[in-house]
Amino acid sequence: MNRVLNLSLCVGLALAGPLGCSKLMDQLNQKKKAEAMLASASALASAMAVPTVITPATATVASPTGPSASDAQIPVPEDFEQVAARDITDSNAQAELDKLKKDIGP
Repeated sequence: MNRVLNLSLCVGLALAGPLGCSKLMDQLNQKKKAEAMLASASALASAMAVPTVITPATATVASPTGPSASDAQIPVPEDFEQVAARDITDSNAQAELDKLKKDIGP
């Protein structure tokens, strides 16, 4: 009788063992999925967090360090007229005019 009981117990465990293992594997897989979902939700929550306020840098304007031009150094129309009166004569007026037209273009 003990042999039959032991044999039936062994057969029952042999058949139920794989079923129990697959159930444990399913539970383990579900736990891993839940942990993965929790990690992605946590990452999403941290990405949606209020961003840190970044203060803009203050612009600094460099002061001019080069030499400044005085009023006497800036040419005025009268200066050009004086140069033209000195350099342009009746004999070269047409050549100077053609040169200006060429410089200005069509």
